[in-house]
Amino acid sequence: MCIRDRADYCRIFVYNGVPYIAYSDWGAGKKATVQRYVNNVWEYVGTQGFSEGIAYDVNLYVYNGIPYTAYRDFADSNKAVVKRYIGGMWETVGGAAASPGAAYGLSFAMNAQGVPYIAFRDALNGEKLTIRKYASGAWQSLGTGLSAGVASDISMKIYNGEPM
Repeated sequence: MCIRDRADYCRIFVYNGVPYIAYSDWGAGKKATVQRYVNNVWEYVGTQGFSEGIAYDVNLYVYNGIPYTAYRDFADSNKAVVKRYIGGMWETVGGAAASPGAAYGLSFAMNAQGVPYIAFRDALNGEKLTIRKYASGAWQSLGTGLSAGVASDISMKIYNGEPM
């Protein structure tokens, strides 16, 4: 059985025929959990409930066999956090939150070179759309206040190397 308790914000990603699932795990205090289905068994990728606090808007991507997850962390003032599972542990990409303030409606994607992007409703910019990417060792803004008004139902994809 994959999810033993209630789960929110479930996201599935299939990499080389292996399904992965990321979610806010009620059985682990609503913290982020990632599992994969290998040899007819669901197994945890790292520790169950690895986020600092309650995980909202959970996202998932697997790049070259490395799982990445992005979520809004309640324990970090609702900022966006991006983590990757490498060397047997979850590490925060960039060493700290990916957004300077609260990031609602978070969407996450990666380009063909493995560059992570996030898009979100930015509490510091009138709830308008903000897009950021991780490059050269830091999270960089690609624009803030990109929507005319409050952003909603945010869904980002990468097309020809650019966020759409």
